[in-house]
Amino acid sequence: MTTPRVLLFDLAGVLLDFGGVESLHALSKGRVDADAFARFWSRSPWADALYCGHCSPEAFAAGAVDEFSLTVSPAEFLIAFRAWLRGPYPGALELLGGLRPHYRLACLSNTNAVDVQRFRDELRLQDAFDRCFFSNEIGLRKPDAGCYRHVVDALNVPNGDWGFIDLVPEDAAIFLKVVRVATRLTHHELGGLLVELHVVSRRRRNQRRRRGRHRKTSDVPVAEQSRCIRSCPMQSGPQSRKASRREGHREVLLAQPVKRHAYRG
Repeated sequence: MTTPRVLLFDLAGVLLDFGGVESLHALSKGRVDADAFARFWSRSPWADALYCGHCSPEAFAAGAVDEFSLTVSPAEFLIAFRAWLRGPYPGALELLGGLRPHYRLACLSNTNAVDVQRFRDELRLQDAFDRCFFSNEIGLRKPDAGCYRHVVDALNVPNGDWGFIDLVPEDAAIFLKVVRVATRLTHHELGGLLVELHVVSRRRRNQRRRRGRHRKTSDVPVAEQSRCIRSCPMQSGPQSRKASRREGHREVLLAQPVKRHAYRG
C-alpha cells in the first residue's frame, strides 16, 4: 500500500455518530426505512438545496415534512434534525490527534449551517483538521466530481499522495476519477498505519481483529479501529517505544459499531 501524505475523512458514521435513520424512522411511525432515507438525501431537491447552502434549515424542514408526509410540524422536525449528529465516537478525536503530526488531515462533509455551527463552536473540528470542507459553504456536494475537484485544487496535493477513509463506494469511484491515483484506506489498512506510527498497540489491535472477524468492515466506524488509542503525545522510534512501555498510557474505550447506511454525510 502506498503511504499517502493527505488523509481525507468523511464525518457522519465515520468519526461522528449519526442517528438520522433511527430518528426519521420514529418520526414517520416506521414508514421511512434506511433505503427511503438514503434515496431522499441522494435525490430530493430539498436535500440538494440544504447541502449546497441554497435554503435555510427552516425551509428544508418544511420541505422534508411535506415530502415524507410527516404528522409533526416543521419546527418539531427541526428540533429532531439538530440531534441527528450525536457527537464524536469515543476515541475519534484522539485518533485524529495521533495522525495529525504525520499527515495533513482534511474532512469533506455534506452538511448544513446547523451542524457546521456545532462543528466549530462545540466540537472545534477546525482544530482537529488542517482543512474542513463543508458542502453548504463551498456550494458543492458529494458525489459531484466538482466537489472533489474543489478539495484537490484547494489542497494542491499530487495525485499519489491522497488517502481517503470510508467514503460511500460510489463516491470513492468518482474521487478516483478526479485524482487518478489515490489510496482508499480500509479499516484494516488504517489500523496498520496507526500501529506503524505507534498510535495504537499491535497486541491490542490483533486482539480487536480476532474479536471482530465475524463483522463486516462497513459496519465498523473508523473511530473503532483498535479500542486502544493512546492519549499521550505522539512518539516514534525505538527509544520512544521503550519509554512508552515504561510509562504506560491511558487507553480510551471506543464506540460499539453502528450499521453504515448510504448516507453521504
